[in-house]
Amino acid sequence: MTEPGTKPHGTGATEWIGPTALVLSVLLLGTNWPVLKIALRGTTPIWFSSARLLSAGVMYALLLAAQRRLIWPPRIEWPIILVLGVFQSALMMGLLTVGVSIVGAGRSAILAYTMPIWMIPGAALLLHERAWHAHLVALLLGVIGLVTLFGPLDFDWSDRRVILGNASVLICAMAWSFTLLRVRGHVWRVAPMQVMPFQTLLGGLLLPFAAAFEGAAPRIARSWEFLLSFSYVSIAATFIAFWLVVEVARRLPSARMSLGQLAAPVIGVAASVLSLGERPSRGSLIGLALILLGVDVSAGFSPTQPAPVAPAQKRLR
Repeated sequence: MTEPGTKPHGTGATEWIGPTALVLSVLLLGTNWPVLKIALRGTTPIWFSSARLLSAGVMYALLLAAQRRLIWPPRIEWPIILVLGVFQSALMMGLLTVGVSIVGAGRSAILAYTMPIWMIPGAALLLHERAWHAHLVALLLGVIGLVTLFGPLDFDWSDRRVILGNASVLICAMAWSFTLLRVRGHVWRVAPMQVMPFQTLLGGLLLPFAAAFEGAAPRIARSWEFLLSFSYVSIAATFIAFWLVVEVARRLPSARMSLGQLAAPVIGVAASVLSLGERPSRGSLIGLALILLGVDVSAGFSPTQPAPVAPAQKRLR
């Protein structure tokens, strides 16, 4: 979002911000999958998610305080803050981490990045965006890709733990698509960065669940592996990447955002192969290809208008 006195979005002064944020977010979120898998060797998933979000929230608050930009958001912004905090922070991150603790990092990346597919029906319902025949084709390709992933040759339906892990990541993708659509439909009065401390600190909602399901105190491995992986996930893949994703959703049309996101699961699968030695099955690769093709088809027919922004004089009302 532009500050008072700066040029509006789409001018030469700021048009580079959206594409740059997209590239950086894809790199950070793509490489995050194997690092998260490594970090979970040293602790339990819900405690980890809560610590990840709370630490990022403190970092956001300190950064904004140092810049003298830390404010209490106006009342009109709190509905979107609650949506982001509950769905993108607490629900999405909790489900994602539980899923990754069970499912391979590469497969988790594929399932999570079905998010653009779920945005197709979501955009029609929530934003009343025009639906094209290509959207139905894209949705069909995505569904076929999921069926391939969960087919009898690639999935053990007798293992309830594996079902739980896969379902957790898939529901996470749906929650993610919902939050991004809400961001696109929201008229911002403050810079999205200024709501990030409140959004991520709402990750503290996970604490009661962590205590109930994983014990009153977290189990933490005292190792450099855990310290470094936790630092990367908390700083790069949460503190930085969360803000970048919000900026991308605000500044770029759905088409460009969806196309850019195609690289993230590919990076996730490749990084998991290189760092963890995972070997994706033939069904996983076919499913990934179909899902990516569906996103590509959809993106080519998506609306081209960016998210609405409040006029500067009304932003801090």
